[in-house]
Amino acid sequence: EVFTLKKAFLAMILGLFLAACSDDSAQTNEELKETIEKGTVGYEIVDGKVEAAQNVPADVEKEILTALDEYIVSFNEKDLQRFEQTVSKQDDTYFYETMKEAEAVFEQYSIIERQTEDVTISKYEDSRVEVFFNINGRVVEAETESEMAASARQIIVMVKEADTWKVSSVHSINM
Repeated sequence: EVFTLKKAFLAMILGLFLAACSDDSAQTNEELKETIEKGTVGYEIVDGKVEAAQNVPADVEKEILTALDEYIVSFNEKDLQRFEQTVSKQDDTYFYETMKEAEAVFEQYSIIERQTEDVTISKYEDSRVEVFFNINGRVVEAETESEMAASARQIIVMVKEADTWKVSSVHSINM
């Protein structure tokens, strides 16, 4: 029974890790549908694929994808200073909670691996963008060497701050 509780705890932590320490971390399909219906975030599926925003300039798309890559890589490498540079400071509470949670995750896991697939910019405005992707993750707990893996779908909202794209929220559905 202790092992089952331990596994449940690790699954909860992995959910946090996959959501990259977001306060919007793991939403059910119903919750995400409600979020989309409210117009907060969303995407459209056409022929089984997420529809890409058509109005993204090529140079801006490159900036956004580079910022997303830095967000993922800095977290994987447990580099708190680099990761901090990828998170929006527009909402102080979100920023400080994200950094506090990231620090805890970095201490608890000896290995953090996240990989994105099917990255699509689903909505674009000059200073706000939504990026949809599938994410596969694996962590190894430092103390027990227990390994967990999971996959999720995510929508990351990024905002432009001082000419740099930064993550302002993460919405995740476990697959």
